[in-house]
Amino acid sequence: MLICPKTMEYPRGNQCQRLQSQVTKKASNENDCPQFLLVKALASCGRLDAVTQQMGHHPRYLDSFLKMQHYLLHMDGPLPFDCRHYIAIMAAARHQCWYLVNLHSLQFLR
Repeated sequence: MLICPKTMEYPRGNQCQRLQSQVTKKASNENDCPQFLLVKALASCGRLDAVTQQMGHHPRYLDSFLKMQHYLLHMDGPLPFDCRHYIAIMAAARHQCWYLVNLHSLQFLR
């Protein structure tokens, strides 16, 4: 905890005021980022699944996760798109995640 006496004068404001303004700026930037990422995820997928909603509390990880998922499933690569979704169906079925099986089945049939 930082305690500043009120009697000391600083030319650019006291240390407490500078620190408080830095914390306020940082907090406002952190609050804007998860909302932007969730809107971006909603716009790209048309839905917000539970995993994305939970990762909204960790914006840096959510950003990395969404970029990686987009790159693996939608960008150019050595595997065709249908093979990627078929592998995802097999992995989801192995772990008995029927939500992902249905999701990738729809993408596979598309």
